[in-house]
Amino acid sequence: NQIKQAIEDLEQLYFESFSAIYPLMKKGAPIVIASPIHIRQGEQFPVRTKKILKKIGFIEDPISKEPVIYKREGQFVAREIMRFTS
Repeated sequence: NQIKQAIEDLEQLYFESFSAIYPLMKKGAPIVIASPIHIRQGEQFPVRTKKILKKIGFIEDPISKEPVIYKREGQFVAREIMRFTS
């Protein structure tokens, strides 16, 4: 339940924050995001950052064909590195 609540809170914060940032950005400007992925007992619980940004109007500009995930041994939160343009 704590992970679910943390994700819901982050998604609301991301939507509000990026909705405010989007109109201020120059068209085509890049933005790089390290989106959290919570890990619990080997299961991953990502924040739906891509869905949120696309809803706002950002265009995904992938860094590579495969997701770029950063994590270290023993971490409870990994990061997916994503790039978008306005």
